[in-house]
Amino acid sequence: MGTTSEGRLLSLDALRGFVVLVMIFVNDVASVAGLPWWMYHIPPGASGLTFVDVVYPAFLFMVGTAIPLALERRQREGMSAGALARHVAVRGVALSVIGLLQMNGRELDPVASGVPYALWNAAVLSAMILAWTQDRRRDDPTNRRIDDPSGDASSDPADSQSEVRRARLLRILRLVSIVVLVVLVALYRSRHGGWLHFRNRGILGSIGAAYVVAAGLHAWTRRTWAGAIAAFVGLVLWNVGTRVGVTPLPIVGNGAAASVVMAGVLACRWLQSAPPAPPAQAVAVARRLMALGGFAAAMTLAALALAPRFHVAKIGATPSWCLYSAAITTVLLIFFYMAIDFRGWIAWARPLLPAGRNALVVYLLPDIFYAIFGVKWLDAWLGHGGLGVLRAAAFTAAMMAWGALLTRHRIRMQV
Repeated sequence: MGTTSEGRLLSLDALRGFVVLVMIFVNDVASVAGLPWWMYHIPPGASGLTFVDVVYPAFLFMVGTAIPLALERRQREGMSAGALARHVAVRGVALSVIGLLQMNGRELDPVASGVPYALWNAAVLSAMILAWTQDRRRDDPTNRRIDDPSGDASSDPADSQSEVRRARLLRILRLVSIVVLVVLVALYRSRHGGWLHFRNRGILGSIGAAYVVAAGLHAWTRRTWAGAIAAFVGLVLWNVGTRVGVTPLPIVGNGAAASVVMAGVLACRWLQSAPPAPPAQAVAVARRLMALGGFAAAMTLAALALAPRFHVAKIGATPSWCLYSAAITTVLLIFFYMAIDFRGWIAWARPLLPAGRNALVVYLLPDIFYAIFGVKWLDAWLGHGGLGVLRAAAFTAAMMAWGALLTRHRIRMQV
């Protein structure tokens, strides 16, 4: 079966890795001209959905699937409710800070800052990865074989000495990275004038806020299904209300991102209640998957009902866009769960697991590349049609391989 000894669902890691893979691909192929309309975002003002428009909400959904597992693991480790609340808040702030530096870096004025654009951005992004890296070899399932999840670190004394040296080196690298971040942030000047623009936190800032909202709602409703479902419906209705005059709230905003994250929370809670099991328990698993299918169908029907009034648009994060995207991701989760956790078909998913378990690092790697070589790095030769698609596919494979290498060497951001 496709689980670790801790009950970790490999399908969640694999699907998260798949979403990261598609995200890298669509971001790179966006600069390629001459492709069919469905290879791009739906243009502003139009109503519709392409697979490109589903990628970001799919990532939000997968953030939600991690919340019940992560919070319950920390509770088992003895973390108090207050400490758990602080952890959630700090993580949300950390994601916002990373997004803030990532997005402001694109507006850097090299002359006023006294630092070349490529150097500032590549150094800041790399320093953030190292500054938030924590080495948890023994209790991190990423570093165990999939077919032997109970494997542990070697007890060889030479290996222990190597681990001590590695830990010491990592502490030095973290300290150097923090110093580099402080210096480069102090030097930063925007080409629009002034220092950092704190409203410009990008996708990661939105994810951080939505994570805090959904994690809080999960903690509040974790003992009742009715409460969790009501929280999700409430966020959808809040998104609808902001279209007709209700004022968005700080952190919650219009509720769009938080509603998709909460959909992921619900999906994970359903799967948690039906762990992979021998064929004798297949009926219980089927019931949970039917519940997930019903959830996807209900979201689709709600999206159909709301679409004529509010359209389906990524720009503006309309309710129908959120619901359709969450429904599509739910269907993908059912497929991944059946294939990996229930049927045990693991081999095809292995290349996706490093990105799924180290998503934040792999997400930032293309930005390091683009900082050095530019967004349109090969458009002069491979920026049109099929050749451009092949270029984007090769670039995606290279980023995934780079991410797998870093994951293998336990360079993982723990925010």
